[in-house]
Amino acid sequence: MAEANYFLDYYKKKTYTIKINEEVSEVIAFGHTFKPEAVKEGILKRPYKAITFVAQERIIHRAATHIGLNRTGLEINPNGLPSGPSEPEPEKTLKKDSDRVRDLKISPDIILDKIRKRTTKRPPDTGRITEEAFEVTEYVLVCTPIYEARCRRLKTGEIKIIPISGVTGKTLPLHVRVGKEFVDTLEKTEGQKESKILTCQYCYASVPPHSNFCASCGKKL
Repeated sequence: MAEANYFLDYYKKKTYTIKINEEVSEVIAFGHTFKPEAVKEGILKRPYKAITFVAQERIIHRAATHIGLNRTGLEINPNGLPSGPSEPEPEKTLKKDSDRVRDLKISPDIILDKIRKRTTKRPPDTGRITEEAFEVTEYVLVCTPIYEARCRRLKTGEIKIIPISGVTGKTLPLHVRVGKEFVDTLEKTEGQKESKILTCQYCYASVPPHSNFCASCGKKL
């Protein structure tokens, strides 16, 4: 989760058209002489005299961004995260359970680059820049507990993982980008660990891989 501010002080070109009286033959302003021209805005409207000149406007542009990224760098809705009481000593808890904490798949530099690209968008009419500043005002790593319910299909030994939020107690929907990615990662990991474990469909005993008979009940699989 991050918040950032962007400040841009710049100049842009602007064309001004000033309507003048019909009897005026020239206008002197800012040390320049302007010759009137006939301007016609529409078919039914009468043309009129006007002078046109190009000037520069100084613009102050400010922008603020509140962005949320998951551990792979995909953008998520920061307001959609469940709220709950925080750990009194989060660093100590993460260190204690470090073997069960999933690391970030992107570096802090990539995270800051994503935030910068999202925030520092110059207007298309930007000319000479007087001052430009980008500031990250908040940068927080949010870790949320997730429980795993392992479901095994007895006939094939196939394992499916159902992630459950440790904050709300609700299952994470598979159609949510973050949830789907989390489940796919778990299934891949668990498949590597437990793909060789099968279960007898008659007595539910564990069966070694590539075995045609159950050592417990002796029945053919």
